[in-house]
Amino acid sequence: MERRMKKLNNKGYSLIEMIIVIAIVAVLTGAAMVTLKVMHSAKVKEAAITFESEISELLSMSKNKICDPNGDGVIEDSEKEYSVGLRLYKSGSKCYIQEVLVKNGAYEANSTYENANNPNSGKGISLSTYVDVKYTDLSGNSFMIGTAEDKQVTIHFKRNGSCDLGYGTFDFIRNSSNSKVATMTINKNGSHQAK
Repeated sequence: MERRMKKLNNKGYSLIEMIIVIAIVAVLTGAAMVTLKVMHSAKVKEAAITFESEISELLSMSKNKICDPNGDGVIEDSEKEYSVGLRLYKSGSKCYIQEVLVKNGAYEANSTYENANNPNSGKGISLSTYVDVKYTDLSGNSFMIGTAEDKQVTIHFKRNGSCDLGYGTFDFIRNSSNSKVATMTINKNGSHQAK
């Protein structure tokens, strides 16, 4: 008995070929997702490092530099109560770190100093769009940094190095998965640490 295979003129792929292709695509997609997750986490970590660097610079400036709000090079009596602070806020989908004027322990809104001393047309240093920042003060009240005035944080150090505005914990969160990547804590005594 002879078996003969009948040759079919089928065009296309067999089921096994399709399963192999689907398996390859699944493996490549999984690898791409892991890569994206790592990239987004790196952007969040970079934002936390930038924030810590700006805090360190602000602390140094607060101890060593007299603020000249109008930039004319002359410190007038009316300007002696001003000092520099940082404001962390959100505009659109990005968080920004902006140098601002602080007068008598309060953020001085709408000053010309902001536009003169900040990149991005006065907005400040931009953090990645993948970053959300959650602020928690020492009494446990917390909120996500946002665009509303009560969802922004101004950080200010006195000349002795203590922090009188904005002390607390800043959690840097990867917004696509809502997972915390880094934490920065500013204490009332002016010390700060990043984790």
